[in-house]
Amino acid sequence: MKKYILALIALALTSNIALALDGERPRRPSILDRQILRIGELIEAGELSAEREAYLQARLGILSIQRDFRTAVKAAMQELGEEATREERRAAMEGVREQFADQLVVLKDTRRSFIDKRRERHQQAGDGE
Repeated sequence: MKKYILALIALALTSNIALALDGERPRRPSILDRQILRIGELIEAGELSAEREAYLQARLGILSIQRDFRTAVKAAMQELGEEATREERRAAMEGVREQFADQLVVLKDTRRSFIDKRRERHQQAGDGE
């Protein structure tokens, strides 16, 4: 029983200390940031085939565009504030889309090429049986 009470007191103290710290608590990186870091580490390791490295470079570009786009959308929405109307939010979103229009076209084309290559490989594997 004493151990249980001591554990509760220790938990209460540590949680109060954690909440009393100045500044924000550290946050985990987003999924996109974790993927970007991991791909960067794989490329830096240099133990990849040329084809795999080219794929990872392209994937890194895609993830970077997505991260930049999401950051711009968040900034635009924060700039509007909580009392913005639906039309104002849509207009802000369209502005961000126009800003990233060229990059989004490249993103779509890159994804389509990956999908087409995957389909070709699957068809070739199916024909070989």
